[in-house]
Amino acid sequence: MSSSLLKKKKMSTRAQMLLMGGLTITLGFTVTIGVLSWQSGKEQKALAEKYLQQIAQSRGLQVQQELTHARDVASHLGQSLIALPHAGITDRKAADKVMEYALRANPEYLSMSVIFEQNAFDGRDAEFATQQGQAPQGRYAWFVDRDASGHYAMHPLLSYLTPGQGDYYLIPQKSQKDTLTEPYSYAYNGVPTLLTSVAAVIMDQGTLKAVVTSDISLASLQKKVNQIKPWQGTGYALLLSNGGNVVSSPVKEEAGKPWKGQTDNFTSKVVQHFDGVLGEEALVTWQPVVIGNSDKPWYLGVVAPVSQVMAAANRQLMWAVILMVVSILLVGTVLGMLFSRKVLRPIGGEPIEAAQIALAVADGKLDNAIAVQKGDRSSLFFALETMQTQLRQIVGQIKDASESVRQGAGEIASGNLNLASRTEEQA
Repeated sequence: MSSSLLKKKKMSTRAQMLLMGGLTITLGFTVTIGVLSWQSGKEQKALAEKYLQQIAQSRGLQVQQELTHARDVASHLGQSLIALPHAGITDRKAADKVMEYALRANPEYLSMSVIFEQNAFDGRDAEFATQQGQAPQGRYAWFVDRDASGHYAMHPLLSYLTPGQGDYYLIPQKSQKDTLTEPYSYAYNGVPTLLTSVAAVIMDQGTLKAVVTSDISLASLQKKVNQIKPWQGTGYALLLSNGGNVVSSPVKEEAGKPWKGQTDNFTSKVVQHFDGVLGEEALVTWQPVVIGNSDKPWYLGVVAPVSQVMAAANRQLMWAVILMVVSILLVGTVLGMLFSRKVLRPIGGEPIEAAQIALAVADGKLDNAIAVQKGDRSSLFFALETMQTQLRQIVGQIKDASESVRQGAGEIASGNLNLASRTEEQA
């Protein structure tokens, strides 16, 4: 075949077929895998969100139960104390012992405090106001703790009427609602300790009689909250006060300080945003923590990294892509083998080359170089090569016959000329 015909060929038929087949299969797989992966990822995220909310609800309830227990302990202590005068017991030392045994029964608390309203305990506030070592206004306002040796000791509350320092009393006293105070620091036995006071208001026939608190170390709350680690320990939980201060966080230095991260309006819905602690996108949900009749809840936040939440879906996608590539290679190999056996082998070469050879022969070109595979005795290319060879032989024979005729005609013409010449000479 002429070189000009070969130069026009850019890609073999098999390559074109494999390319188009591969593109078609790839497109089909891509659309299918894309849709399935999207649906799988959507379902995975929905399940993860429900699971995250369940974690927040269950763990939030655990924290709430612990704080509610502290509130109940304070409330029971208060109810016991306001019952003493009705039983004819107005000795403040008796109240001291009741407080001591309440703390003794709850050794996990740092201290407990009781602040009665004016003259609500024994009616002797004016008398005690003139004595040394008593609380302001002579009220029964004391707290009990343990000294370094573990002995119980009573202390007057000297700043319970001071805004800020006395918020553990002033806020519940004003709102007449149970209260979780903002985290604050107090030196127990000379050691500064971050704590919160769980305050219970003690009412009697609609009248406020006292405010009683159970004082809890933030360290104990932090230990429990820090155990919340969803998704194989990759997530974390944090506890914020109603004022937005950190009660518990993976970053210990943040305790007692305002939370600088996002709060998402403390929604219980799962939201996604960048998390500074994890350093990546995360799913976050919040759960309110409420005690008693309080209207100022704390909030437990549970955070999980999106990369871990979607890890299973991403692994499925990776395996799907791997299977897609393997499938394309297998299908391409099978198609290539079938095309070679059922199309290229009977033809013996490229179909377009066979057509070009046939057209060239029809145009009278019998010098085409036809590539016939070794041992090929049945393909179209072999037939074309045989036809071209036989046509060349026939054309050669015709040329030889024509030459013989031409020579014979020349000899006859020469003989006629000689005969005519002799005839003229005889005449």
